[in-house]
Amino acid sequence: MNIRPGTVRGSLLGLITLALLVRLVFFGVSVTHLQPSSDESITVLQAREILHGKFPLLFMSQPYLFPLESYLAAPFAGFLPPTAFGARVIPFVLNLLAIVIALRLLTRVFRHRVPWAGLLLVLVPSSYVLILQAAYGLPGYSSLPLFGGLCVLWAVGQRALNGWRAWAMAAATGFVGGLVFTSHMLALPFVVAVGMFVCLGTNRHSALRNTAGFIP
Repeated sequence: MNIRPGTVRGSLLGLITLALLVRLVFFGVSVTHLQPSSDESITVLQAREILHGKFPLLFMSQPYLFPLESYLAAPFAGFLPPTAFGARVIPFVLNLLAIVIALRLLTRVFRHRVPWAGLLLVLVPSSYVLILQAAYGLPGYSSLPLFGGLCVLWAVGQRALNGWRAWAMAAATGFVGGLVFTSHMLALPFVVAVGMFVCLGTNRHSALRNTAGFIP
């Protein structure tokens, strides 16, 4: 059975619209009925400290995490309200960007067919994942899917490059991989797998070049 391209585009648009509406509903309910947790509040407080010239290397009360979300929120901390909305809007946006990267990765891997199962898992996941994406901005759980997906996307794209461009992409992937590990140690197995994919290369020369870019 042949499916018309217009039908596919309409189905994709409807699915994306549904996914966005569901996240907006989760976000709206959370900011009107659920007060920020201590971790969410600390993220905003450290973002305001960064805005005023302080550069913490550790997350307050959890001295094994780098406050990556606080640095990402710092440019906006001056005008975000001290409410649940102000605490959750940056993680909400970061998770939306993570979804865009995941969809981009699916289109890179499945070039000649529509990966409906993958699209459904990304756009309409379990309620637990939706809560973390749109209703409860736990530190580390916003940067992990965003920068983790970016690592995979860059690692896949790096294989198509040559010369200094391949080295630069390997270096960028290594930097982002290290950054996401500092914000959440659960990223270690993921970063190791991406590192092996990048550093092994396709031959001895590319393996040495990629390793020299990724490891530092």
